Amino acid sequence: MNSTKIVFDCRLKTLTPVHVGSGKNYLRNADFEIFQNLLTVYDSHRLQKKIEQADPSIKDAYFKELQTERPSLYKFFRRVGWQSNEFVRYRLPVDSININEIKSQLRSGLGVPLIPGSSIKGALRTALWGYLLEQAPDARQIDRLLPQSREVRDKYAAQKVEKYLFGDHPQNDWLRALQVEDAAFEKEELALFQVKILTRTRQGYAFKLLGKERKNLSRERARQATSIVLEALGADALSQTTRVVLDRFLLEHEKFKPTPFSLPSADEFWPRVHAHFLKLAEGEKDFFEEMEFREVKRFYERSILERKFAENEYLVRLSWGGGWRFMTGDWLTPAQKEMVRSIYNLGKGEAEDFPKTRRLVVQNDLPSVPPGWATITVKAVRAV
Repeated sequence: MNSTKIVFDCRLKTLTPVHVGSGKNYLRNADFEIFQNLLTVYDSHRLQKKIEQADPSIKDAYFKELQTERPSLYKFFRRVGWQSNEFVRYRLPVDSININEIKSQLRSGLGVPLIPGSSIKGALRTALWGYLLEQAPDARQIDRLLPQSREVRDKYAAQKVEKYLFGDHPQNDWLRALQVEDAAFEKEELALFQVKILTRTRQGYAFKLLGKERKNLSRERARQATSIVLEALGADALSQTTRVVLDRFLLEHEKFKPTPFSLPSADEFWPRVHAHFLKLAEGEKDFFEEMEFREVKRFYERSILERKFAENEYLVRLSWGGGWRFMTGDWLTPAQKEMVRSIYNLGKGEAEDFPKTRRLVVQNDLPSVPPGWATITVKAVRAV
């Protein structure tokens, strides 16, 4: 019997911190506290286990502390004579004490940090979108498929285009032919990171302060800007081997073709993905160059655009922090982008300025590292 599937054995390596949210956050005073701008996250499972085995007086002291106006686990540890270091999971110097939650990283049931296959597949989908769009015989057809009014909710704005390119039903979709496993990492690869929100301004750029005093702050005052703290895989984290599978039967059999278009062949697949993300990285470099943010421009030049990629190593950007351009694949023409912006009131100013915001991880006291960049190295290819 002829083989019908191409299996790529792959390993992911992070270039910058990568965060995939679990949907459950660490809460202040229950899971972490901040003292003199040092944020400490405690291992709640270890703490609860020790409290369960403790004397009733210690249990009472714990619950009384939680009921105070400003509970402090550190005070509780001192009161009962326990060493706080026994329960520390992370420590991170932070700019603000007004942090009430930390975004936690997705894990398996055994606590193993994961980048789920759905996140990887989502990144591949945005790359393949552009490839399929190149095959559209009439560019005006895309204009006709885009919404003409707000009767279509913004989250469904590209739905007709998506069906035109990929297929009109989940059971009749090009990505049925693409299966991606979760990528698992070692627990030691996790760390805490502080993130700031940059916005483009007429003077160049600023950092956002959210809340009651909403305003933009200069680079010199970036430490006062709103901080987002998240648990993420640090740079250079390397996954265990995972698999990406292309079902050749679904790709090539005319009966199962959901649209007149075609996905790239197995040989073209990864180079196409790589080219897509290199193009977006070039656009990001230009964005930061125009606003004269040299540190981020230099990151894109040295770490991505001038990087000597190994054989069978391909660039991707994943999950949280990529923003609008990477979530959508940035496939709209300037005219289409302006039309969609005006319908949904997205951003302000000229079309070229949209989107204006970026998330940046703080490194060496400066928000300067864009999150989510990684590479996928194909270690082996086999037919099954």
